[in-house]
Amino acid sequence: MKILQISTQVFRCPPDGYGGLEGVCFDLAVELLKLGHQVAVVAPKGSNVPGAEMIMPCEASPANPEAQAYAAYKDRLKEFDICHNHSWAAHVYLAKMDNPDLRVIDTIHSMQPWSSAPPVKFPCLVGASKYHAQLLSGIYGVHVEIVYHGIQLETYEPNPPFKPISERKYLLYVARISVFKGAHEFVALCHKLKIPGIVVGEDQFVDDQKYVRRVMDSCDGKRVQYLGRVPRGSEQMVELMQNAKAVIAPLIPPYGEIFGLSCPETMASGTPFVSTDCGAAKELIVEGKTGFVVPSINELADAVQKLDTINPHDCIIRAQAFHRAKMARDYVALYEKIMRGEPW
Repeated sequence: MKILQISTQVFRCPPDGYGGLEGVCFDLAVELLKLGHQVAVVAPKGSNVPGAEMIMPCEASPANPEAQAYAAYKDRLKEFDICHNHSWAAHVYLAKMDNPDLRVIDTIHSMQPWSSAPPVKFPCLVGASKYHAQLLSGIYGVHVEIVYHGIQLETYEPNPPFKPISERKYLLYVARISVFKGAHEFVALCHKLKIPGIVVGEDQFVDDQKYVRRVMDSCDGKRVQYLGRVPRGSEQMVELMQNAKAVIAPLIPPYGEIFGLSCPETMASGTPFVSTDCGAAKELIVEGKTGFVVPSINELADAVQKLDTINPHDCIIRAQAFHRAKMARDYVALYEKIMRGEPW
């Protein structure tokens, strides 16, 4: 098949640091190429997916000039068997409205990117988890398929022998520095348990810089260290994950994590993941074997006390379910479904 992958115009593909959506788009394109498909990628200038045709109409920008990018590639859409959108505004549906035969599929990367579903008969929406698909179905009133995100497992997997959890000294927070991700609750947890903690997360592309400053100020550099931005998949990030007792996700309602790439990345590192029950965590974590999912912030401390019972090898085995190669195969199955005339 000839497949077009449409990323955002915010970050390059692959992203230099922060950029989960752009990372998923890159990993999917790489694996589709391995499967023998022709792949083109719409992404900002400076992007590079080896082996793919790169369509790069815009400079990377937080303003996300998707309309400008669409104007540059819209006349080419009919060249592709499948047009797979990952971008936020989903301009490709404008083309489908004019040409219903255009095969468009959209992976939604947030809880609710639009006020209503694209005004086409078969929008072919995909969620990143069962939780996500059910949420979107309820919002938009259409069927939503499911494909779990995938990662490059080899980047994270430690060399045996795996360091026992009991010998590890610190807890780790890996997420955007935002209120609903609970960075402040992580700091409070470390102080409560008198366990060292490290805060890692995107602190520039955030909604509230005052909150970032409060979190930074609460990290004393002794009990809790603030590192801020550490590139995803970098040697530093992998080392932090491999040596942590656990990665903690103190998510706060009404927010729900639609997938959370840091969860399989953590497990692939041989490290348990602990999350509040806000989103897809129960679909990723094997309770008591690769981590814990707790009802609320108040139960995080009890979960941390049980971390030593977890075998790092079990975490690594579980992460294999989220290899990017599996993600690509699952998407190909959906592409073939559309090609057979079975859109949804």
